[in-house]
Amino acid sequence: MLYFIIVWIFLTITCLTIGTALLNISKADCFDRLGDRLIISVWLGIVSLCVSLLATSLILPLSTLVGSAVAILLISLSLLSPITRKELNQFRSIISPKILVGFFSLAVIIAAFTSQKIIWFDTGLYHFGSIGWLSEYGAVPGVALINPKFGFTSSWFALAAPLIPKFLAGRVGAITNGFIFLIATCQFLITLTQLWKNTSRFSDWFLTITTGIVLSIYTITALAGSPIVISFSADVAITLLIIITAWSFLIISHQNHRKINQDNYKNYAFDARIIPLILSAG
Repeated sequence: MLYFIIVWIFLTITCLTIGTALLNISKADCFDRLGDRLIISVWLGIVSLCVSLLATSLILPLSTLVGSAVAILLISLSLLSPITRKELNQFRSIISPKILVGFFSLAVIIAAFTSQKIIWFDTGLYHFGSIGWLSEYGAVPGVALINPKFGFTSSWFALAAPLIPKFLAGRVGAITNGFIFLIATCQFLITLTQLWKNTSRFSDWFLTITTGIVLSIYTITALAGSPIVISFSADVAITLLIIITAWSFLIISHQNHRKINQDNYKNYAFDARIIPLILSAG
């Protein structure tokens, strides 16, 4: 459980840094509130890290060392931007002891929940096998001839591969699904807070309701003996990414509608509209 929390903290910082850089590159001023920028930055970082690791697997096995190197490289490139560094300092300035205690308490609860023994059938059928191949050998042509299920290529497995070191092989539970379950819970609480403060928008209602429903379903099914969230299944990530992508559409379309009515409106070739495309690439 302690390993889960340590990895999740590292992933959160990594994804937030990468995502913030992408957010600034895309000139996504439509995400004008700090909470919204925090949510979208983490998800952009998750997708970018997953895709980068999957691309790396074409030439190198995704060992813990290689995965760490990829993450550090992406962080270093992201921090080259002064705007990114400034925004990360803004995020850091709002972190109070109360928020830290709440985050760690939530992380402990979710870690205890998702570090249970995995009984999801597909994990034994091909999840662990696919992750093992990526970790030991990278992307291997023809591996589906051994097991047709190994032909299912997922960037989610590429993220999991470096997070399962050899000395913990077989003893690490659903570390990746636990991570996004934590992120989804945090985003639910952020939007719920915005609703409570009467600063809500339609996008807040959408994200709060949809995320709340999904979290409830996964929790109930896990308690009922069908714990897909306690597995390495990419379905959990896909479900949450669909919600985040739709949420980003709502924010971007609302802002674009406002800008079009302004006299000084400029239509850039590369702007916030690239964000849903990046998210869908995950």
